[in-house]
Amino acid sequence: MSNIITLKPDVPKPISDQILEKLAFPVIEMPVYTATLDQQVVQVPNHKSIIRSDTGKPLSIVSSGYGVVPYADTIEPLSAIINEMGFEPKKLWLKDDGAAMKLEAHASEMIEINGDDHTPVLWIDNSYDRTSSLSVKFGYYRLVCSNGMVVPEFLGGSLILKMKHTKNASIRYENWADQLHMADDILPRFKARLQAIHKPIDDHIAKQILAKIFGADDENPMDNKNVVLSFDRARHGKGQNISDRQPITGWNLYNGVTETISTYIDTRKDETKTFTAMKNGHGKIERAFEIIHSQVA
Repeated sequence: MSNIITLKPDVPKPISDQILEKLAFPVIEMPVYTATLDQQVVQVPNHKSIIRSDTGKPLSIVSSGYGVVPYADTIEPLSAIINEMGFEPKKLWLKDDGAAMKLEAHASEMIEINGDDHTPVLWIDNSYDRTSSLSVKFGYYRLVCSNGMVVPEFLGGSLILKMKHTKNASIRYENWADQLHMADDILPRFKARLQAIHKPIDDHIAKQILAKIFGADDENPMDNKNVVLSFDRARHGKGQNISDRQPITGWNLYNGVTETISTYIDTRKDETKTFTAMKNGHGKIERAFEIIHSQVA
């Protein structure tokens, strides 16, 4: 089950304290045991369990080479750096009592492109259950009108930093500060990328781009249903009539891909699936954005 925590400035305490309060729980590593067929208890080789020691709850069973990177040890310095970059933490997701986490931070200023407001966003991921590497990603939310309400729509982003959970993970993490400071110009660079994908695209090129995204046959991309769905939405937008045609741009193509991908992500069953679907969906959408941008910019 996932727990979504909305962070509020100085209510009742600073955001940094709110985050650490939720993430500073202790974890310990313990050996894993199993029963044999003759009811003997033996230790499982090359594996260990990660236990939340304040509750005694197991968070995961991992290989012995899996490096634990404590949430609090990473979030505290990273929060300070992203604040310097002009971002403020807004939401914190915790899955299964802390087996995985995601911190979302928004830039203080929105960017307007083609009449749409965009909120730059940073995500920090980490886990104790192997579902996520320690990573920092950058992307955008675009504010769109839906049923009379203004809601955020995720835009593909890019990976800034990523580190696997190995035995030397904590040591390598110490170099992250310098790398993050090198990303200070990410806002103007990403704005330029968003502007570039508003260029018109030839239909043939659009289909070839979709073939790359969905792994379709280059010679017959329209044999792939995902290509067809994405191309149709890129061509017609939300119009229901064949006459409601619009020029295909990288932006419209991206919107079509986003809707197609989102169609196959079921976020309604339960909160745990919502957490997983969000991560998987964002990964596919990020890849799609990178492919589209590389072809049209």
